Order: sequence, then structure tokens, then C-alpha cells
Amino acid sequence: MKKNRFLIGFLLLITSGSFAQESFTLKGAIEYGLQNNLKMSKAFNEKDRARQREKEAFSTYLPQVNGTVTLDDNLKRQAMVFPANPLMPEGATVRMGTQYSTGAVVQLDQTIYDQAAMLGIKAARPNKAMADLKYQQSEEGIIYDVSYSYYQVFVFKQYLNLQLENKKKQEQLLAIAKLQLDKGVIKKNDYNKILVTLNNTLSQLSLAEQNLELANSRLKNVMGLPLDKEIVLADTAILKSNVRLAKESEFDVQNRTDFKLQQTQIIFHDLDSRRIRGGGLPKLTAYARYGVQAMGNDFQESFNRKFDYSSIGLKLSVPLFDGLRRNAQYKQARIDMKNAQADLLLNERSYQVEYSNAKVQLNKSASSLENNQSNLKLAEEVFQTTSLEYQRGVTDLTNLLNAEYSYKDAQINYINSLLNYYTAQLDIEKSSGNLKNFASSL
Repeated sequence: MKKNRFLIGFLLLITSGSFAQESFTLKGAIEYGLQNNLKMSKAFNEKDRARQREKEAFSTYLPQVNGTVTLDDNLKRQAMVFPANPLMPEGATVRMGTQYSTGAVVQLDQTIYDQAAMLGIKAARPNKAMADLKYQQSEEGIIYDVSYSYYQVFVFKQYLNLQLENKKKQEQLLAIAKLQLDKGVIKKNDYNKILVTLNNTLSQLSLAEQNLELANSRLKNVMGLPLDKEIVLADTAILKSNVRLAKESEFDVQNRTDFKLQQTQIIFHDLDSRRIRGGGLPKLTAYARYGVQAMGNDFQESFNRKFDYSSIGLKLSVPLFDGLRRNAQYKQARIDMKNAQADLLLNERSYQVEYSNAKVQLNKSASSLENNQSNLKLAEEVFQTTSLEYQRGVTDLTNLLNAEYSYKDAQINYINSLLNYYTAQLDIEKSSGNLKNFASSL
């Protein structure tokens, strides 16, 4: 019975571990990141804020209705003095009004003309467009970060597999060397050299495991995946596809989201400066007012004696002088617009340089990857041949260790060139503004 319980518990443990493990293609990892990374939630909130600001701008031209209720207890009423006259030779002093007064008024205001408000409504549109572009920037950032982290995990996994193969080969070689040592064929020093090589490989294997674990954590972090979940890469076929070179026709600065954002910022600064200047123009408003007033020397009476009144009219507000505050604000806004225009020109050139550098890097890394991949195969063949020759006694240990060192160097060069190529591929997509197309084409 205890045996059966142990078996059931063991199976449950394996099953729970398999459920905690998730498999992702590169496209699936990107989609998961776009849905679960907290940066996207923040970007969505900014889009919603821009929509609310647009509603706020439109509200200035919608009717504004306000109501006021008052209750006054005139503790000491105002006195009015009448000078002496034929009717009142000694004059008189009379307290005006009543002890209590109540009132209620409702007023509707409708803006008819307000140049600043109209330009504010226009400025809300580029503000909303900027929020949309920033949201797209966040998407592109997630696509880049998830892809780069995904590639890192794949490359470090490749390197770990190479180290595991090295460990296996060196353990086999050490076992053979032990038999040779026992038979007196080799010296103790030769055996120790092979043992040192194995220990170095074990150290590199431990470092490779650590790097892979860190890369996995970074990938889960940018995806928004819980860190306690295991992740498996399921899209290695795409990563092993043939390398590609950059094309001259791929770059168009208008594809860059940040370039579009800067163009929209210039439009916004222009409208904002005009809005500030429009605040100095007259503002015409129509209003309709209805109110009720009640008065009395007794508190209860003040609610019973009611008199209503109403009025409609137009109000023209004309700003005359504000101490040159508006003029200073207008000039600041124009300076912001000119700086934005200058930044656009500077960044356009930097985007071209960025793409040119990315293109050079992609072509260089693609060539390096092909060379190192071929060299890795050649170094492996040399090591395997030398290993067989050493086991047959045809060559010495020095040649074997040299072949092994060359094989390890070829492995490191291959791994570095592989990561450099994937990074350059992402950089060319980013610099050409095609990250979203890259993600959708996976």
C-alpha cells in the first residue's frame, strides 16, 4: 500500500511539473508579451488619457449649466441715510432689506466664439495621435525585447549543449587515459592534463547553465510571465533559417514610429502656440438665467414670500492687458516648435546613420556566422580525428589538447557570431521601422 502511495505521489509530482512548463514559439512569446507586459497597460492608460483630454477640449463648446442656492441671515442690515428735506426736516436713517433672504438661480452659458477653445479642440487631435504612436512605440519595444531575449535563450541553450558534448567526450577520453595509466602506457602528468581540461569544461558548463538561467528569467520578465513557470522554446526552426543580407530599398524614414511622433509633435506645438495667442481675442458667450428669491424678517416667512425672475443675454469678454504674460507663453511655444523641427532634421540623419550601421553589421555578422559555422564543423572533425589517432597511439597528447582548444575556440566564435547575427537582424528591423511587420511575418 505504501508503495502504491509513493508511486501515485511521484506521478502527481511529475504531472504538476509538466503543467507548470509552457512552450512558446517566438511569435507566441511576442503575443504573450504584448498582452501581459505592464508597459503595455501603462501605454493603454496614456491612450485613454488622450481620449479624455479630447473630450475635455470639446466640452468648452458644449452648454455649461450651473446652479446656486443661497441663504442669508442679515445680522446687521445696511443702513441708508436720507438727508434733511422739506418732507423730513430732520432727515432719517432707514435699515434696508429684511432679516432673512434666500435665493436659487440656474444659469446656462453657451460659448459662441472662442478662438483659443477652437484651437484647443484642434490640438486634441494631434495629442491623441501622439498617444497612439507612443502606444505603437511600446509595442515595438516589447517586440524587440522579447525577440532579443528569446534569441539569447536559444543561443545559450546551444552553448550549453556544446559544453555537455564536450563533457561527455572528455569523460570518455579520461576513462581511456585511466586505463592507459594503469597499464603504464602514459604518464601521470598526461592523465592530469586531461583531468584539468575536464575540470575547465565543468566550470564552463556551470557558467553556461547560469547564463541560460539568467536569460530565461529575462525572457519571462519581458513577457510578463511568472518567474516560477518553466519555459520551453518551440520555434527553433525559424532561428536556424538561412541568414539574409540587408537591402538598400528597405529603409524609409517615414516607417519609423519615432519619426512620425516627432512630426505630430511639431503640429501640436504649432496649434498650442496659436491657441495661446487666440486667448488674447474677444470671447462671445450667450447666457440664460432663471432664479427665485424669497425675503422675510421671520425665518419661516423667508421661504414663503417668493419672487422669480429670468433673463437672457450676450456677454463679450475682451482681454485688455495681462502684463505680457500671454506674449511670453506664445514665444515659448514657438521656441518649442522650432526645437522640435530642428530635432526632426537631426534625428532624420541619425536614423539614416543608424540604419546604415545596422546594415553593415547585419552583412558582417551574416558572413561571420557562415564562416564560423563552417569552421566549427571543421574543428570538430579535426578533434575527432586527432582523438582517434591518440587512442591508437599515432599522435601524442599535445596534438590532442591543441585540437581540443581549437574546437572550443571555434565553439565560442560560433556562439558569439550567432548571437551577433540575431541582434543585427533585430537592429535592422528596428532601424527600418519594420518590427511590427517582422513580428506578424513569423
